[in-house]
Amino acid sequence: MKSEIKTPLIRADRISKVYRSKGIEYTAIKSISLIIGRGEFVTLLGASGSGKTTLLDLFGTLDSPTSGRILIEGTDVSALNDSQLSKLRNEKIGFVFQSYNLVPYLSALENVILPLIVGNRNDPKNLDFAKRLLGEVGLGDKMQKKPTELSGGEQQRVAIVRALVNRPSILLADEPTGNLDSKTSVEVLGLLARISKENNTTILMATHDPDLTALSDRSVHIKDGLIEREARYAKRNKV
Repeated sequence: MKSEIKTPLIRADRISKVYRSKGIEYTAIKSISLIIGRGEFVTLLGASGSGKTTLLDLFGTLDSPTSGRILIEGTDVSALNDSQLSKLRNEKIGFVFQSYNLVPYLSALENVILPLIVGNRNDPKNLDFAKRLLGEVGLGDKMQKKPTELSGGEQQRVAIVRALVNRPSILLADEPTGNLDSKTSVEVLGLLARISKENNTTILMATHDPDLTALSDRSVHIKDGLIEREARYAKRNKV
């Protein structure tokens, strides 16, 4: 655990997000300021509707704040055009969603290498890297299986490997254990903690379950679009 943030990777300066529809306004995020360090594992903790998923979308540049600014590696992302944002997401950010979002007619390996194909990086070296990652998460013998032939935990591991195959600096995980049993949840959480530690990957994980903060460096509690409090955890053997 880092006692202080020495190398900021993500910086949010008083960001707010207001949704407007048919004359009705809803403020999902209210002037949040937050710094996330390189290699830090941060849990965004809050009930459904608290704003944590919106915050992940903003950090992942899937949406833009109504006010304030977000800097990634010192770059104000609001200054980037659509093409530059797409390049940033493909090269720097990995996404893990609760619903997995796997393509049903593709194998586990084919699902994993989709980001490589999109980025025109599906060369033999990167293909070998994808296979190695699948082996590391216990799916070395199931690379050719379709999602319907895999358990929920195995599908989530495929989704995590897909998010990592481009070697991103940032991994954003939205309720990644929400559809898993308790045993598999612990396995997935341990995998995320190991990834953060071994690869110096910054991980932001949104969850409503306080028990899932156990292996993170810090938890940020979100309520009604505001940071209610933060907690840092003592250094421990996490994996």
